[in-house]
Amino acid sequence: DIDKTNPTLFQLDSPTDQINTMAYNTSMGNNFQANYAYGKVIYYRNGPYCSDLMTRFYAKWGEERGVAGISLSKYGIEYRAWVDLTAKEAVIARVSGSEERLAEDILSKEFEVATEGKPLALRFANVDHQLVFEFGRSRADS
Repeated sequence: DIDKTNPTLFQLDSPTDQINTMAYNTSMGNNFQANYAYGKVIYYRNGPYCSDLMTRFYAKWGEERGVAGISLSKYGIEYRAWVDLTAKEAVIARVSGSEERLAEDILSKEFEVATEGKPLALRFANVDHQLVFEFGRSRADS
C-alpha cells in the first residue's frame, strides 16, 4: 500500500517465500550528480557523478521469518546485503556472474528476540568500495 499523502512511504505485506523488488529508474528523476555549495552553477553539468551510494528502509517481520535485503550497483558491479532471520545470518556479497560472499555475521538469539514485532532499520552503503550493512544495532563491513 502506498501512502497517498507521502508517496515515499509504502507498506509491503507478502508471503515469506515471495520475492519483491523495487528499482530506482535512473532515466527519470535525480541524476545523482555532485553539486557544491561554493561552486558556480554553470559548472554543474561538467561536475563529477556521485559514486557513493546508500539506501535504507525499515522491515517488520511477522511470526514467519524471511529475508530482507538491498542491492546496489556501482561501475557495473552489483553488491548485495541481506539479513535472513530463518538462517540467522547477515551477508554482504559481490555478484559478478556468481555470488562471492564478502562478509557474514551470525545473528545471536538476542537479536532475534529484539526484532520480534518491531521495525528493523536496514542500511547498505558503498563508499569508495567500502561496503557497510547495518541492520538494527548490528553491522557488517567488507
